Formats: sequence, C-alpha cells, structure tokens
Amino acid sequence: MLQAKIWPNGEFWVGAAGSDQQGLVDLDKNHKSPRGSKGLTSGNKRLIRNAVHLLGEAYNVRDLTLFTGTLPGDSVEDCIRALEVWPELTRQFLQEVRRELVRVEFPPWFAGCTEIQPERFESTGQPWPHIHLVLPTRSRGTWVISGRRLKGLWSSIAARLLDRPVADFFVSGRVDQCTDRKKLGKYLGKYMSKASPEDVLAVLDGKKFPRVNSWKHCSTELCRAVEGCTSKLTCPVSKILFAIAKNREEGCEVWAEIADSRNLTGEDADPVGYVGTLTPELIGWLLQHDDLWKSQSNALPPMPLPRR
Repeated sequence: MLQAKIWPNGEFWVGAAGSDQQGLVDLDKNHKSPRGSKGLTSGNKRLIRNAVHLLGEAYNVRDLTLFTGTLPGDSVEDCIRALEVWPELTRQFLQEVRRELVRVEFPPWFAGCTEIQPERFESTGQPWPHIHLVLPTRSRGTWVISGRRLKGLWSSIAARLLDRPVADFFVSGRVDQCTDRKKLGKYLGKYMSKASPEDVLAVLDGKKFPRVNSWKHCSTELCRAVEGCTSKLTCPVSKILFAIAKNREEGCEVWAEIADSRNLTGEDADPVGYVGTLTPELIGWLLQHDDLWKSQSNALPPMPLPRR
C-alpha cells in the first residue's frame, strides 16, 4: 500500500507503507552508526526546514532573528570540555529562550541546529560546536527580545557551566536580522548541509572527543505545528503522486529515490518511494482530489494526471 505526505513548504514523500521510517538509504553505506554519531538526519533537516518555513509564514521576516552561539578556546582540553557541557548548555539556553518568548506573549516557536565549525575544525583539528537558532524577537519592527538579552543569556549560562568570566563569552553570541522570506530557509540550510560531515563524525567517536547527541533544536510546539500542517494523502491519491514522481512530471522535482533497507539486494534495487518538492498548483490539485476521496463512501473513478 502506498502512502504520501506533503509538508508545509511543498516537500513531499511518497512510497510503500513504512519505508519513510527507513529514511534514505545509501546502498554503499548501509550500516547502523552508534547513537549520536550520525549528525542531522534527512528527517531532522526536513523538520527544521519546515519549522523555519512556518516561522516565515507566521511573522514578518524582519521580525525574525538568526542567533549564533559559539564558545571561545584554543586547546584540545577546552574543546573536550565544551563538548561535555554542550548538551546542558543548549538545554538551559533554549529553556531561557522559551521563557523569553512566553514573557513577551509570543508562542514558544524556535528552530535551529548544532554545527561543528568547519573552518575551526580544518585549522585546528578540534570539533568545536556552535548553535544556530531562528526565533521571533520583534513586534512590528520594535525589539521585544533584544539581541543584547540573547547574548547575555548565552554568555551567563556558558560562563557558569565552564567556570569562566562572563566577559569571555559575551562576544561569542551574534545576532543577525532576517531580511528575505524566500531566503529564510537558506539561513539554516547552509549550516545544516555542513553540520555533520563524515570527517567530523569520525573524530566525534566518544573516545577522545565526546559525541554530540543533539543536532536539531526545535520547540515541541513548533514540531506539533509542522505535523499539524502536514497533509497525509489517501492511497489512491498517493498512487497518482507516485506515478507523477516516477515519471518526473512537470511541477514535481525529485531529490532522491528511497530504497527500503529491509529488502536491498544490490545497487540495482528498485526504489520504493521518492522525496522532493511540488509546485503550489500541483499540491492544490492533489489535495482537492484527496478531499474528494475522503468525502466519498464509494470509490471514485481513476483520476487522470493534471493537464499542463
């Protein structure tokens, strides 16, 4: 039986029931990695992209802020300590962010990711983590959560956990204004694409350098909003979408084919599903027919592909 989902930003998945739980399988690297060593999964990246998309829909883009939090240090010992406190540091910081949003009567919506700084890793060989976070900080162009407040929260928590002066950390927080809703997803997209390259994950082996067990950061409320705005198609309409994706019809861009890891026999295994993006027009057509199927007690006649 075929199933399909369409996410708020136009991304789709269609395939055999249960294959979405297997994810995208690399036929050459079909193995299970230790917990915390994979970095951002394709599902995590999709969640963050859609969370940021909903933030851009709910707020004027100029009322959104991209916060970046880094940590100072030069030695291997400094890096190891930073990785050790990172889970607690991000937990406490995001908890304070939530409180600030509630204080100004905003929904507790925020989304981001942990990234290992690539240039720092290349120059030192040390996998230093830092965080990127998108959240609303303004109301009609007026600051309600100042950049200084965000940097103050970050520096005070980091200083306490690492037992160093607050002044050492205040400059490690940066606040950038978002300016273009169409480019909003790219703010985090470029960081997600390099958040967990293979050479970094090999270093984060839990021996010399502790693993990073949490790469995505998305509030529970925003995760629920993404789920609530995701459309799950009936089987007949899923079959239509499967055919559209397989034939690469106009209005459908296929990013990758899904192979079910339970039934892999080699690199020539037939795909059991597809992921990609759909145009708004094609999404509307699919959802219209999906509503018809859901409202009819008797099966409707086969549906033709939309005319172009």
